[in-house]
Amino acid sequence: MRTIVLGGFATNFGVESTARDAYERGYAPEEIVTFKNVPVPMVGPSNSTPMTNMAGGVPVVLREFLRKPDLTNIASWPSATIIRFELSTHPAGVALDFVEITTDTGEKAGIYGHAWRSPSDRELLLASIPAGVQTMDITWVAQKTRSVEFLVKPPK
Repeated sequence: MRTIVLGGFATNFGVESTARDAYERGYAPEEIVTFKNVPVPMVGPSNSTPMTNMAGGVPVVLREFLRKPDLTNIASWPSATIIRFELSTHPAGVALDFVEITTDTGEKAGIYGHAWRSPSDRELLLASIPAGVQTMDITWVAQKTRSVEFLVKPPK
């Protein structure tokens, strides 16, 4: 992992402490990106005003935040809240991976999972968002992908 993408509002504790932790683990300051003032929309409307920052010279876009009612049936993933990120230039060999999410109230959001739309597009799926949450801090890592080729010989 080489680049971390941070998003959120609470820069004095949530985002700042995550950035400090990343720095202490050896990530260069220019590889850390913070999306500030990421609003949590009301149930129903989509916040599709894109926010863009750079991660290691690559534009990272928070493309959409589509909030849906909290899930009551864990098997109904199509009904989960969706937060969509993308590497807008679709660089070869770079992918996004989810790391962490925190809320401005300090309560945990119910993470359902995350999904690939393509190597450069990711969706974070939330089962629930606590009442009263207005902003979230969202941490992703933008990393170079690697492939390894090997040959497995059948047993004799």
